[in-house]
Amino acid sequence: MAKDYYEILGIDKNSTEVEIKSAYRKKAKEHHPDKGGDEAEFKDLNEAYSVLSNPEKKQRYDQFGTSDPQQGFGGFGFDINEIFRNQNPFGDFFHGFGEQKQRVRKGQNIRIKVKLTLEEIIRGCKKKVKISKQTECEKCKGTGSKDGKTISCTTCGGSGTLIQSQQTPIGHIRTQTTCHTCNGEGKIIKDKCIYCKGIGTIPKDEIIDIDMPAGILDGMTLSMPGKGNSVKDGINGDLMILIEEIPHSKFERQDSDLHYTHKVSLIDLILGSPSEIDTIEGKIRINIDPGTPVGKILKVKGKGIPHYNSGYRGDLLIKIDAQIPKSVTEEEKEILKKLKTSKNFK
Repeated sequence: MAKDYYEILGIDKNSTEVEIKSAYRKKAKEHHPDKGGDEAEFKDLNEAYSVLSNPEKKQRYDQFGTSDPQQGFGGFGFDINEIFRNQNPFGDFFHGFGEQKQRVRKGQNIRIKVKLTLEEIIRGCKKKVKISKQTECEKCKGTGSKDGKTISCTTCGGSGTLIQSQQTPIGHIRTQTTCHTCNGEGKIIKDKCIYCKGIGTIPKDEIIDIDMPAGILDGMTLSMPGKGNSVKDGINGDLMILIEEIPHSKFERQDSDLHYTHKVSLIDLILGSPSEIDTIEGKIRINIDPGTPVGKILKVKGKGIPHYNSGYRGDLLIKIDAQIPKSVTEEEKEILKKLKTSKNFK
């Protein structure tokens, strides 16, 4: 029975190339044998991706329900690690393009979320966060070897890759895959470090100081290069910090402006009156002009939020609202009835 490649990847026939690649990456991480996944399922994922990621093979599969290796590329022909590096998954595909440049390995990035109050955003602040990360093993200095010695991999000759060439109906094709013996490292450890088990890194908690600039935006991501996971024979990944703004009980942010609703009595709206507002940075005084209508917006320049990465600062926009008493005395009712008959209140 033919395999349903779409079902294996969890997509449908209308999925785009980007969606196919994204689905493969997600499931490959889940089922990778190195992460405890099932090898047979991982093989099916590779097979499904090798067909659906290629327009010609996908068309043949959609038409005939199968992908005949004799009519196509005859194999997977791509490096799983290249998928996760967002590179061309078929590597050095066509014969004669020259030698591959040695790629620098990079540890995985770490992503965290940091919540900030409006006060912290306006003033800028420092945050201490605790992260768990892979760090270089101090015992073997990150080599993964007990005595620091390694030998060249005999399977790939120290290159870390295996090259296969074959003749197909569309021409001569060369495919490149990661060496399964050394996992692409080009060398093999004779005696593994007993502390890191040959990985070269160990898990460790670390306290990171983060400078949060004033005016930072909700949903923005800050990057701290080299603060991510370590990897053997490579460079550290990055620490990615997603900013989440905690909603304020009184003030609402819109870009660099602050919006605030200020309630005053009907008498003050009619006669006018000075008024005091307790802002995040202290008290300010405003004047309510006589006859101020409900809904009027008063602008206080420069009392908003600093614009991220510039000297500009937003404004405080105050919406005037009426404060209606929930109850009145009989005496007050009589006064209000008399006012109701006045021509100014009709």
